Amino acid sequence: MTTNWTAVLARAIAPALLASCVSAARAAETPVDLVAVTVPVELASFVASSNLAKECAIGQMTGERVIDELKRNYPKVSSAATLPPLTGEQRALRLSVMDMFGLGGGGWSGAKSMTIRVEVVSPAGVVARRDFRRATKSLMGMVSGTCPMMEKIATTIGGDIGNWLEKAGRLSAVIAPTGGAAPEKQGPADQPAPSASAAETTASVPAN
Repeated sequence: MTTNWTAVLARAIAPALLASCVSAARAAETPVDLVAVTVPVELASFVASSNLAKECAIGQMTGERVIDELKRNYPKVSSAATLPPLTGEQRALRLSVMDMFGLGGGGWSGAKSMTIRVEVVSPAGVVARRDFRRATKSLMGMVSGTCPMMEKIATTIGGDIGNWLEKAGRLSAVIAPTGGAAPEKQGPADQPAPSASAAETTASVPAN
């Protein structure tokens, strides 16, 4: 009787192959979990010392508005004064206000703007980083106060961050090379940039 060694080999490796496929499928289904955002957000030194930051509680307010927007897609996310220990597929966001402009007097004193840097952190370190900038139009929000206008900007940037994470898959990005990922400039999350090397695009935010 001739032994069909091909069939024997196939029967021998089939269970292991099936187990491997099931394991890979389960891994692919494991969702990346956004668990925390740093609140209050870090402020650049000149921002922290400004009257606007103090009067509008920019650090606390910005973090809260961003979390409110992120909860639409990541209901488990919460605020954390410092980054918590992360395991497995858990991710956290470290936020920093890098630039801000806004005179008192609400819409009567002109446009307001803010730039927020977002770092996506995994158990292995920073996996992505990007700057988001938004601004109000100069003549909009004439009856709005300065703080409500800044809050509107923070809310809009929160939506931008959520869209970026979803569309770009940044929560599951591979670890960046040593030294961390270079900050990305603002692009499709608000308005397309004129070119890859162009500075950040400023999108207008309705302030009323």
